[in-house]
Amino acid sequence: GALLAGTAFLLSDGGLLIMAVEDAAVDGERVEGTGVAPSIEVPFDVRYAAGKDPQLDKAIAVLADGA
Repeated sequence: GALLAGTAFLLSDGGLLIMAVEDAAVDGERVEGTGVAPSIEVPFDVRYAAGKDPQLDKAIAVLADGA
């Protein structure tokens, strides 16, 4: 759920400060902390992944079909 645009500032002591500078919304609803419900759900079980990414495979298939 972390979806705020940020800008990084290098500090004089070598540290880095990342400051939120912009929010994101979908249809007027804030995305930060809540996320967006997927339009296409793909079950994912880590035990069976074995180096595969079924969510990426589905996304590629949907895009290839022109949907």
